[in-house]
Amino acid sequence: MDESEYPNPMVHILELSKKIGPRRPTTEKEHKAAEYIKSYYQLLGLSPTLEEFKAPSTFSWGYILLFGLFIFAFLLYPVYIIVATCISFIALVIFLIEGSSKISILTKLSRGKSYNVITEISPKNEVKKTIVLSGHYDSSRAAWFFNPKYVSKFRPLFLSMAISGIILPLLYLFAVIVLLGLIPAFTIPILDITALSLTWYISVIPTAFLFIGFISMILRELAYTDVPGANDNASGASIVLSLAKILSKTPLDNTKVIFVSTGSEESGMNGMMNFLKRHGKHLKDAYFINFDNLGIGNLTYVIGEGLLTTLWSDKELVCLAEKVAQAHPEWNVTPKVYKLLPTDAAPVIAQGFKAISIMSFDDKGLLPNWHWYTDVYENVEEKTVMKALKFAYELIKEIDKS
Repeated sequence: MDESEYPNPMVHILELSKKIGPRRPTTEKEHKAAEYIKSYYQLLGLSPTLEEFKAPSTFSWGYILLFGLFIFAFLLYPVYIIVATCISFIALVIFLIEGSSKISILTKLSRGKSYNVITEISPKNEVKKTIVLSGHYDSSRAAWFFNPKYVSKFRPLFLSMAISGIILPLLYLFAVIVLLGLIPAFTIPILDITALSLTWYISVIPTAFLFIGFISMILRELAYTDVPGANDNASGASIVLSLAKILSKTPLDNTKVIFVSTGSEESGMNGMMNFLKRHGKHLKDAYFINFDNLGIGNLTYVIGEGLLTTLWSDKELVCLAEKVAQAHPEWNVTPKVYKLLPTDAAPVIAQGFKAISIMSFDDKGLLPNWHWYTDVYENVEEKTVMKALKFAYELIKEIDKS
């Protein structure tokens, strides 16, 4: 494909991030972005649909509840040890379910209306394969932990909270075992502290980390505002739209392509989870390619992702991405394991589908302007976006040929 024939994704990034602006999940601006995407698909002669679903406007309130359960257990411990232990284990189970990326309990809270914008392009010949291209079009709210000064500390802080969420119920379980007489009670003579009191004093440390999370989430909702989301993720959404334009003119030979512009990703990957719930049973053999944060930095194909545990991308897709990268060394596309908040590829992989994400990172391996006020159109690099589009198109053609 000639250089001049590629559409320019910057047009869509400008529309989504600057003309429409911050697109917080379930808000009118997110709905406006969905209508823009639908209208663009119609201009291409496609037949898009808006699939409505319910989602929260933020992930903050769910985690306020989660961290609040741990803190409540801590406060309850001196009076009702067994009840406190039960509450802390309930909180831990919820935490582990959320971390799995398979399903979500917290996203059932404070739900509003959101949309997936879906269309498809049939191949020239018989359908032998299916590719699903996804990119969320909503944007996030800022927080102190997304400040570029502190964002490198985000994962260590989150891991500290996760470890604290595991330690706390285990400490309380030990106390219950002592209380029930399953192991002998003891007192530390020097400090004159019983085993039950010692357990509570030790639990102050993990509770303190969880309290930081609790306060941080409250501050995020009360003291911060939504960001324009040019890189995250007008850039990824624009790649999906640009690929739709290319393939509407030149369909693949034997591969049907489904385009899914997902809503409410920033409040818990709700759009993708809803898409899989409705359509997953028909897409068990499909190839999912997710586009996220593609406007700045070094282009990568993500071989694994996950903040707590690692969800590994499909081996076949990784091999094909590597093949395309090697065929075009001038693009300098490299593999990477992504270890921050999950993308829309996470629930796809977790539920057993074949998926990979295409993303860009700065020289420190971080997402530039991530969830911060500097994530504006002016900071997006056109050359990086164009490189991502070309790489994506070559990868799609390689899947069609393979």
